[in-house]
Amino acid sequence: MDKYYKSVFLRRVKHWMSERLPDFASFKLERGVDGWDVLSGNLLYRRDLGAERAVWIVWEPGPGVERYFRVSLGWSVGAGQLPYHHERDERLYSAGAPVCGIPGGRLDLEQLEGTSALGGITIPSPWDQVSLLKPAAPASVLRAAIDKAALVAEALTSAERADTVDATLRDVVSRIEARLPDFVNAIVQW
Repeated sequence: MDKYYKSVFLRRVKHWMSERLPDFASFKLERGVDGWDVLSGNLLYRRDLGAERAVWIVWEPGPGVERYFRVSLGWSVGAGQLPYHHERDERLYSAGAPVCGIPGGRLDLEQLEGTSALGGITIPSPWDQVSLLKPAAPASVLRAAIDKAALVAEALTSAERADTVDATLRDVVSRIEARLPDFVNAIVQW
């Protein structure tokens, strides 16, 4: 994730999780467990549901200099199970709820909402105006848009970036809260 946004994003996710979803505890992933290579680098939050069942929220910052992240709801059934399934199970690609019979997995929030989960959730920035240009825009128009975006982006304060991240996370947490009851219900009813 973009160096200007990553630390703010990580800090504000922790704030929003404690503020709006306090039943979820931060989960420290231990090196070497099954699924570590897939889940490392993510912020994991777990809520136990009893009888060795748990619901998870997984926040995954985008790679490199991207300003996007993914968030998914997961489940695990069994002691020590993470929201990870090592086998490729086709049912996960079209699921709208936890899949009974799979001991651990996760579904992208956008997938649960019935929309495309390909692009992740973008944190708005002045750079977005460049992507609005038509592909056939003249080079001078493209250069002017890039120069303007760079100037505005550099002028943003840390507080303005934090406000933007907060607005994005406030929306995402509301979306999680809307999907969570049905998701938890599906796990509990197994």
